Amino acid sequence: LSISLLLVLIINVVLQLLASIKLFYPAMRSASPAGSLAVILAVVASILPSSLQGAGGGIEGYFAESSFKQWQHLLAFAILLSGFLMLDAAFHHLAAFNALHPPAASPATALPAAIAWLINSM
Repeated sequence: LSISLLLVLIINVVLQLLASIKLFYPAMRSASPAGSLAVILAVVASILPSSLQGAGGGIEGYFAESSFKQWQHLLAFAILLSGFLMLDAAFHHLAAFNALHPPAASPATALPAAIAWLINSM
């Protein structure tokens, strides 16, 4: 694995973890009971899917591709797949949260709404 590719993958995982906290933490926190343990659980639930995806990719790229052992490929695939399945569950939870608590209009949501209105009015 080249150093430049490894650096890009590390940056990708770090940015994905930060985005996961920003995106999923409010929804996960609202589903948790009050208390400091709930904050920790909400952060862990927010970053676990991205962490599993990064771990699966790291195992695949570093260990499995250098040794060609099929069991390592299977382990990496299982970890990566579990990360994607957990990400699906997190997006489902986020959609349910947004249905109950619609986000306030912001420039990020106003532009797509304006584009959709423009397309529908033609």
